[in-house]
Amino acid sequence: MSLEKPVSAETDVYSGDDEKVETTNEEKKTYTQEEVDILLQKEGDRRVQQAIPTVKEKTKAEVREEFEKELEKEREEANKKSLIENKKYKEYSEKLQTELLEMKSQAEAEKKAAVMTKEFAEKGLGEFAEFFETSSMALEEIPSFAEKFSEKFNGVLGESVKGKLNVTAPKQSTAASVVKKIEDMTSEEYADFKKSKGIY
Repeated sequence: MSLEKPVSAETDVYSGDDEKVETTNEEKKTYTQEEVDILLQKEGDRRVQQAIPTVKEKTKAEVREEFEKELEKEREEANKKSLIENKKYKEYSEKLQTELLEMKSQAEAEKKAAVMTKEFAEKGLGEFAEFFETSSMALEEIPSFAEKFSEKFNGVLGESVKGKLNVTAPKQSTAASVVKKIEDMTSEEYADFKKSKGIY
């Protein structure tokens, strides 16, 4: 298949509708289909080669933009994870602090109870220590508290014992005490003694 339209070999330029535009060279040449295909292929290759840098730039920009979007997404996810991890760390830290405070409080309560028991035991009142709550007391206050309690307790106990001891005991009249008294008596005292007992 050959083209009937003559085409100039060097400077022919075509408008978009197969009309021949004026050329500087007056020679006219006829091309075969194969030659036209080769020329079209060369022209297509030339245009592709011209377009490749543009496409590469465009592709680079698109890739860069896509990469930046992905990077931003990853940063947002990392920030979210970081916030979650910070929240978990904060919760864990608060839990540890609470447990530590509980352990410290328990250790302090046990120490106070031990000091209370020791102080009361030193005063001979060890069995009373368990009846007192030490949580509201400072550790330094416990010895003075035990001392005051001991003084009050011993004071009340002493008064109670004294009250019971003030009861007069009945006089003893045993033969031994009478014999001793008779020996120590004068004759007049002995006579009075006999009269008091009804002995004549």
